[in-house]
Amino acid sequence: MTETPAVHGPLLIVCSRPGFRRAGVVHAAETIWPADTFGADQLAALGAEPLLWVADAIALEPAPLPVVTLIPAPELDVGAEGDLGAATPSAAEAAPTETGDADTKPKRRRGAV
Repeated sequence: MTETPAVHGPLLIVCSRPGFRRAGVVHAAETIWPADTFGADQLAALGAEPLLWVADAIALEPAPLPVVTLIPAPELDVGAEGDLGAATPSAAEAAPTETGDADTKPKRRRGAV
């Protein structure tokens, strides 16, 4: 049998099946109830119910924030006036392709405008 939490303040109830009824109320997915909402027998029934997770909302510690690692952006080859549009293409972009040299225009597909 699950131990009934000691209530010192608001009560957090998390229900794994929203709409489930226990202790005279319909439970949503998460609800914070005032401390005086439920009597001792109702708290015992709530604590024993496997579909409900019951906790003292004041005693809960907030979850730690996730750690974000920043990755530096690659350096850009910027043109003489600082214009990204004037940047010199990289060696990979300027190199001829396997099917022809870099000056060859791509073939149009049939039906393309």
